[in-house]
Amino acid sequence: MANTPAKTARWVTILLVASVSLNVVVAGLATGALLRGPAPWSPPPPGPAAEIRVLERALPEEDRKAFRRKLVLGGPELRRAARELRTLRAATVETLKTEPLDLAALDAIFQRQQTLWAEIGQGAQAALLEHVETMSPAERAAFAQNLEEWADRQRPQRRSPQSD
Repeated sequence: MANTPAKTARWVTILLVASVSLNVVVAGLATGALLRGPAPWSPPPPGPAAEIRVLERALPEEDRKAFRRKLVLGGPELRRAARELRTLRAATVETLKTEPLDLAALDAIFQRQQTLWAEIGQGAQAALLEHVETMSPAERAAFAQNLEEWADRQRPQRRSPQSD
């Protein structure tokens, strides 16, 4: 008897083709997302807290941990401001749900949040200045290099004009 290959069931073939097709679609979507980069409509978050976050992320990991400890230990004022922000977030939700909408109350909440974020930013800035003061020249140079690299990554990539 001659050895004849066994026939593959039709449903196995269909399942294999469907699986490969789905994998190709997912890989294409992932590649497209990576090549496209961030959406043009997603601006960086505004305010001093965002800038402090950028500076904090540029610190080496050990320095980042020390900086966070300084923030946490930064005193009762920072913790109080953070607690009040959480309370104001809940007040914002409640104000938005009320009928009729009280724009004056909502504006007052926003103004208070802005003041609190400024306080938190000032506290974080003071902690960062205190930390940078303790850094060696080499550590400050590495910090500056990390900031430059971050800024380079944030610049939108310009496409070169295509030559015909």
